[in-house]
Amino acid sequence: MGDCIECGTDPQVVSKAFRELEIDVSTLLNCGSFDTCAYNRIEIASSDAWVLLALFWDDTKTCIHDHDQSECGFRILAGEIEETRYTRLASGKVREIAKRRLPRGMQVSSHYDAIHCLATLPGQQAISLHAYSPKLDLDEMNVYEVQD
Repeated sequence: MGDCIECGTDPQVVSKAFRELEIDVSTLLNCGSFDTCAYNRIEIASSDAWVLLALFWDDTKTCIHDHDQSECGFRILAGEIEETRYTRLASGKVREIAKRRLPRGMQVSSHYDAIHCLATLPGQQAISLHAYSPKLDLDEMNVYEVQD
C-alpha cells in the first residue's frame, strides 16, 4: 500500500497522506466481494483512534446517516458514487440540500455532523476507501428520514 507516512493530526497532512495512499484495487478484490444490491465493508487497517475500510458497492445505496462523532474521509477507487447531502430540520427529519457525482479518484471529507447518503449509479458497481477518526461505531450512527 505504499510507504507509511507519519500523519499526526494536522488535517492537511492527513488529507495529503490519504490522497497519496497507493491502493491496488485488484488486491482489494481478493479481500472483499460484491453482493447484489448491497455494499460490503472490509477493514483494511485500524488503531484505537481510527479505522480504514474498503467498501464494495453493487447497485445500492446507504440510508441517510451521519457518522456520530467521527470525522470521515473517503476516496472513490473504482466506479462512480453519487452523494446526496442533507440538513437537519427542527422536526428531526432532513431536507436535501445538494447532490453530486463522485468519479474514480475523487476524495471527499465529511465533518462528523454532516448528513448524507451514498449510492451507486443504477446497475453499477463501485469501490471506495473510507477513513474514520475516532474509530467509527456503526451502532452509534444516526439514521434520518426525509421531511415530506
